[in-house]
Amino acid sequence: VHSAGAGSRARRTRRATPGADAIGFILRLARALHTYGYAADQLEDVMVLAALRLGLIGEFFSTPTSIFAAFGEQDRQRTYLLRVEPGDVDLGKLARLDRVTLDVLRSLCTPAEGSRQIQAIVADPPRYGAALRTAAFGVASGAAARFLGGGAHEVIAATGIGLVIGLLALAAGRLHPLQRVFEPIA
Repeated sequence: VHSAGAGSRARRTRRATPGADAIGFILRLARALHTYGYAADQLEDVMVLAALRLGLIGEFFSTPTSIFAAFGEQDRQRTYLLRVEPGDVDLGKLARLDRVTLDVLRSLCTPAEGSRQIQAIVADPPRYGAALRTAAFGVASGAAARFLGGGAHEVIAATGIGLVIGLLALAAGRLHPLQRVFEPIA
């Protein structure tokens, strides 16, 4: 494995045995890992490892809003561009994706079965309901205020502000235009 170009985060693997199921698995895995919070360098490393273990030649490049994956020898490469929206970190789904990845790479299940499991993980609703997630914003904000030395008034104010931001996050999850400006507004 080596990095291509100065300062580039592109990655390349060195074996060759193409398979549509293996490529589909890697692409689904990349999109899901990106969505649930993997950093670009970690994502590329996982894609390289998966390609190597599945016997593919692959080159990979990840940005905050896209993933490029090219499979095959240079003169016969097939390139894929995945347009991705950064999502919220979801450690539960990341842990499940890690298990699926390990199962496929250890040949405990096929890439096609791994792809089906990834689709099921992505389709699952959030583990916690909207009310609990919103309340968590308030609790975290109040706790942070106390941790930073705030008294009762500051903790109450921070909790209220956290609840408002939690409601804003809930609205941003339902209104696509608000998603892009949620953080500056919050």
